[in-house]
Amino acid sequence: MSKRIKELDSIRGLAAITVVIGHFCLMLPSLPDSIKFSPLRFLWAGGEAVIIFYVLSGFVLSMAIYHSKTNYWGYLIKRFVRIYIPYYVWIFITFALFILFSPYEVTGLRDWYYDKWQGPITGLDIINHLVLLNNFFSDNYNPVIWSLAQEMRISIVFPLLFLLFYKQSWKKTILLAMSFSFISIFLNILHIGKAEGFYNGYADTLHFTSMFMVGMLLFKHQEELVRLYRNMKKLKRRLLITLGVILYLYSTGLLLISRSDTMFLLKDWGVVIGVSILIIMAMSNLKVKAILNKSVFVYLGEISYSIYLCHFPIMMVLFKLLYTKIPISLLFLLCVTTAILFSSVSYHFIEKNCIKWAKQRTIKFQKNV
Repeated sequence: MSKRIKELDSIRGLAAITVVIGHFCLMLPSLPDSIKFSPLRFLWAGGEAVIIFYVLSGFVLSMAIYHSKTNYWGYLIKRFVRIYIPYYVWIFITFALFILFSPYEVTGLRDWYYDKWQGPITGLDIINHLVLLNNFFSDNYNPVIWSLAQEMRISIVFPLLFLLFYKQSWKKTILLAMSFSFISIFLNILHIGKAEGFYNGYADTLHFTSMFMVGMLLFKHQEELVRLYRNMKKLKRRLLITLGVILYLYSTGLLLISRSDTMFLLKDWGVVIGVSILIIMAMSNLKVKAILNKSVFVYLGEISYSIYLCHFPIMMVLFKLLYTKIPISLLFLLCVTTAILFSSVSYHFIEKNCIKWAKQRTIKFQKNV
């Protein structure tokens, strides 16, 4: 199946919006537990949304490699241009906004807000953000950067993982993926490759690689999984979807029991299973497919990377200028709409040109067949 699967684009777009809402909520005083752990959590489950991105990346990269006409270098050029160029544009915009607006003070927000945009920009900050692949403190200027570093590291080695494990049985692949997570925990306990920032460590890269491998399995077995889902009785399908939603939303509850690295692993794997179930449902359920294939959701998917890159600096500026001066509901609406507006501009003028340029420059890297 080589054609683009629009419902997966839509899922990515909706996940990006939940990251925006999640960051908005993290800035405000804490929500009551009755709301925080209600089904409404679906709207702001930003950490879970990042796992969606990783599983979908494994799926989409597997599709690209499986149908690719270019060699590894062509693949790498496309991946670097796709991730780095829009990222560079927005990180320098973020630096500029930081310089202009960090002196503005606002009170009454959560500590998470005040932990950001601290101190002057140093030469080392600039170098670290330009390289991106190294282990550095990535939380200050734009807290989504840690996930981009992981995405790029894994993208570099993913063709090798695909070559080695695509033809393996799903049981062996899952076992290997889980072993990556356990090795990651062990390395973190020993402080080997431990993160300087939020999950930005090399040891964490092993753990997140496991999610790409799950995405690879979903791509490989998509036809079987869709057929299996559609052949299930209605009650079993409903129970499966319910399980997927519960795992996606409430696996985080394991962290409330214990803050250990083992609970972190179990929480993420619970979310991965939930994400996988929801992806299978999205590809199989005709009513859900029809909703996700609506142009508004597909377009959100197309601009999702720009939403991810630009929403935080925009939100910081709007909070500094408007918090307490306008109603929270209006500030929220302004944050979301402004992020979407700038993302749309970024997508059409930056991302699309990057994709076009990369395609033109990788012709010479076509495989000899």
